[in-house]
Amino acid sequence: MKQIKFLMVAVLTLVMGLSMTSCLNSDSSESTVDGWGVFRIQSAMGRTFFLDMGGNTYVPTSASLALMESNYGFDPSDSRFAMIYFKWVESTEQTDGGTDGSTTTPQTRDIELVSASNIIDGEMAIVQTEADLDIDAPETAPIITLEPTDAYGNASAQPALFDLDNLLLPIYFNLDGNTEDFEKHKLVLACNMGEVLPGATELVFYVRHDKGDDDGRTHFAGSWYAYDISYAVAQFEQKAGNTPTKLIVKAHEDEYQSGEMPDDYTEYEIEYKLPTEE
Repeated sequence: MKQIKFLMVAVLTLVMGLSMTSCLNSDSSESTVDGWGVFRIQSAMGRTFFLDMGGNTYVPTSASLALMESNYGFDPSDSRFAMIYFKWVESTEQTDGGTDGSTTTPQTRDIELVSASNIIDGEMAIVQTEADLDIDAPETAPIITLEPTDAYGNASAQPALFDLDNLLLPIYFNLDGNTEDFEKHKLVLACNMGEVLPGATELVFYVRHDKGDDDGRTHFAGSWYAYDISYAVAQFEQKAGNTPTKLIVKAHEDEYQSGEMPDDYTEYEIEYKLPTEE
């Protein structure tokens, strides 16, 4: 049941989006949460803590972390990133800034976890030819979208960089709805280095969805995936002779869930720079 529980949490986080908020004013102490977002999981000296995009450190209380592990199935050792919701511990000094890394000097803050779920570490495939894509990253079904919308039709989440080495993708896809069926699906991020020419500035990635033997379309799953793109960037720099200025993510999207593989890709463009940069 751990995966089903995770799916429900993941859908909620996708609906709410990647944006991170912070209520640092003590007058907001009655709020359900003071902050939330995607954080990198770190551990040292037997303690688990979280880092935001700006290098700020968030240290959860031992009791709240244990509660997340027992009630939500959260496992700090199971992935590199997590979606967390938290409240400030009263003793934490409140200062201006937010979890998006907008503070000038990285700070350490004590938090009480309200909710926590692992973000899936996605698999990468670096190939040299288009034919290799079908071998190393087979694609047997489209996804639904990389940009889910809210009730008003506005994008609630979209592809984004956590840092220059990690790309976060909110991926929706169809499945039969059982835990076993979810585990049959592979969402590989592929890069064809044969497409990279000297002087190129755009690094292209392909989302490849292999549904295994799950032909069901009775349910959909929505989950964040984190991909380590550092090796792909290094290979690009070697072939292009420079660092990319943009990342292009291409996906075969079946927005209306017809079950048919579309002929054309839906493309997403991301500037290759630190999220905290102007």
